[in-house]
Amino acid sequence: MTLLTWILHTADAAELKAERIVTLGSCVTEMMFALGEGEQVTAVDSSSTWPQRVRGLPQVGYHRQLSAEGILALQPTLVLGTTQAGPPETLQKLRAVGVNVQLFDAPHSLDGALGLLQAVADERGKRAQGGQIVAGIRAQLAAVRARSTASQAPRVLALMAAGGSLMVAGRDTAADLMIGLAGGINVATQISGYKPYSTEAVLGLAPDVILLPDHVLPQLGGREAVLKLPGLAQTPAMRNQALLVMDSAKLLGLGPRLGEAVQEMAARLQSLSPLAVNP
Repeated sequence: MTLLTWILHTADAAELKAERIVTLGSCVTEMMFALGEGEQVTAVDSSSTWPQRVRGLPQVGYHRQLSAEGILALQPTLVLGTTQAGPPETLQKLRAVGVNVQLFDAPHSLDGALGLLQAVADERGKRAQGGQIVAGIRAQLAAVRARSTASQAPRVLALMAAGGSLMVAGRDTAADLMIGLAGGINVATQISGYKPYSTEAVLGLAPDVILLPDHVLPQLGGREAVLKLPGLAQTPAMRNQALLVMDSAKLLGLGPRLGEAVQEMAARLQSLSPLAVNP
């Protein structure tokens, strides 16, 4: 469908009573459902995989590589996402034909993540409900902090992919934030963002635990293959088979399940820590 065709087709848009919302980014999608707004969501981006029902909705592709035509074909009344959505040309085309596009600051910290969730709630006129969700997350995080002991903090390497080199998560990433909130220490904070690492460099980091999003596991050939990866097999983590695999959207999404994800990671890090493995 061309842009001109879409403009003509939406001449009768005033007759449409129900909202048709496209959400971009798992944090935004999950928050819409947490607010009870899921019935208004008619399409999502490929990173949105929870709750289960979103997997049956049309997808508009990866939120950083969007096509205006693909979104316009769905006749959206509102597009909700973060500032990671793009490219800019696509967003300009959507706005040029009158689509309401609302983008929230992409989270890079705990305050940013909670602020995003509240902003989505405010946009939907559900400020009080958003505040309750944020307060619940803060309570879950406080419970984790109360149980953590810095002297036993495990050293964690977040592995994002493997090919010719290993892609690891440094500082200023969702993985780094989650590791810290769960009481661990990210061993790769000398880098920013997600960067390739040589096997020799990874070996020098000497992680106690390898953290892996579950979408990466099959790409690497499964658990046994990961345990034998060059550069990892000789680390303390792999010698103790301390491999922590978590749901990707839950781990990296920084959405309304953030507190739940931190609680899960903290408990599993504790069970995989050197003291637990080698009492």
